[in-house]
Amino acid sequence: MKWARIPEPSRFLRSVTPPYRFHRTEATVTITARFHPEESWTRYPHLNKPEEALEHEKKHFELTEVYARKLRKLVSNSRYSATRFKDEINKQFTDLVTQHRTEQVRYDHETNHSIDHHQQIKWNARIDEQLESLSTYSKTTVNIKFK
Repeated sequence: MKWARIPEPSRFLRSVTPPYRFHRTEATVTITARFHPEESWTRYPHLNKPEEALEHEKKHFELTEVYARKLRKLVSNSRYSATRFKDEINKQFTDLVTQHRTEQVRYDHETNHSIDHHQQIKWNARIDEQLESLSTYSKTTVNIKFK
């Protein structure tokens, strides 16, 4: 990712999307973390240390991937009703999106948008540890188990 790819004004968009695919009695779900540079913005290039700010923004995306992996783990370890599984997965998705948004706000608050270097280092390690602990769930496609 480079600043040149992020137009001004735009906005960072963090999302986890659950498109579905069905095969007879089986189902799979694809859960991805996406970044849309065309919908992103920043004033960071005007800062004294834009490289640190860019690293901070990359961690926002990595935090989104953490929550995508949490959702993959949850879906992988759950059993669903064959007739209501879309509603059940969407509920899990909605709950995790709420947690994800709260965590993103907390990340910005505690790091003061990368200005608090000590807190930024702590958050970098925390996010890296979470990604590593959820590495089993890095594949985007998850098989759905029915009751």
